Order: sequence, then C-alpha cells, then structure tokens
Amino acid sequence: MRNGYLVEADYTRRMRNGAPPSRGVHIRIAEEKIGRALIDGEHVHHLNGIKSDNRPENLLVLTSSQHRRLHSFYAREFQREHDAAGDLAAVTEVFLASI
Repeated sequence: MRNGYLVEADYTRRMRNGAPPSRGVHIRIAEEKIGRALIDGEHVHHLNGIKSDNRPENLLVLTSSQHRRLHSFYAREFQREHDAAGDLAAVTEVFLASI
C-alpha cells in the first residue's frame, strides 16, 4: 500500500536495475474496464473516495483536467453543504452532467 492506494508489481516494464516498478491496482482494473491502457494525462478517480475500493464500478477514467475540475467541484460543494461528504456518488453525477 502506498498513500492509501493498493499497489502491485508491473511486470510489463522494468526499472534500470531490472526490477519491475509498482503501480496502483486501480490503474490495472480501470484499464481492464475500458479495454485499453491509460494514455498520458489520464487519471483514475475513485467515485466513493475510498482509495482501496478498486471495484470496476467505483473507478472512473478522466483526463487530468477533468480530474482536477472534479476535485475543485467537490471542494466548492462541500463548503456549501458540510454534510454532503457522505454522498460522493451523487455529487459526482452532478459534475459529470456538467462536462
């Protein structure tokens, strides 16, 4: 685990010392879900905010710009409604409808 994310060895690549680097499990699962590798600038977002919840239905692939805007949107919404933190999915749906 690193920074709250589950990680695994990435045997498709090697570091200079020959060891496989690690990557987030959520990345592999999101890539399987969308049927391709993430491209540069894509991020995987956990819809419910729980970094260790890597169920495919909880993962959303966004561009880095969309991901940054989503977190800014969360910050604005949670400033308005302190009790909204319990329903990230609903807030995310509102955001996705706006992009």
